[in-house]
Amino acid sequence: SNKLNMRTTSVLLSVTFCMFAVSSAHRGHRQCGDGSSPTCSDGSAPVRDGDRSTPPCPDGGKPRTCADGSAPARQSGGRGGRGGRGRGRCAKDERVCCDGSTPVFDGDRSTPPCSDGGRPRCSQEECVGAGTTEGAFTA
Repeated sequence: SNKLNMRTTSVLLSVTFCMFAVSSAHRGHRQCGDGSSPTCSDGSAPVRDGDRSTPPCPDGGKPRTCADGSAPARQSGGRGGRGGRGRGRCAKDERVCCDGSTPVFDGDRSTPPCSDGGRPRCSQEECVGAGTTEGAFTA
């Protein structure tokens, strides 16, 4: 019985550790607009060997170059895509309101950032499935 308890505890700890390792593997890494990972300024792939004392790029910098010309952005929780929560997939200054107005981020959470009361989106295309179709077909 004692051996069984130790074995069960050992298996549970192993599974927990593996789940933690997988979930934190890509935390904090940036992605390009096309979903690819940014490269170093010289075009080489960053080296992520787990040693945080050595920089990932030969020039001592961080990977900040995207083949598609976009700026790498930090990704948050899960995979984006249509119908996803969408938080953090674009910069605040790139967000638009579905009614065509410019969102106001004044820190006052008692007033919505969009004049129609909706939430700002990364593009007008996202407005189609967001419960409103105002301005959704104009680019």
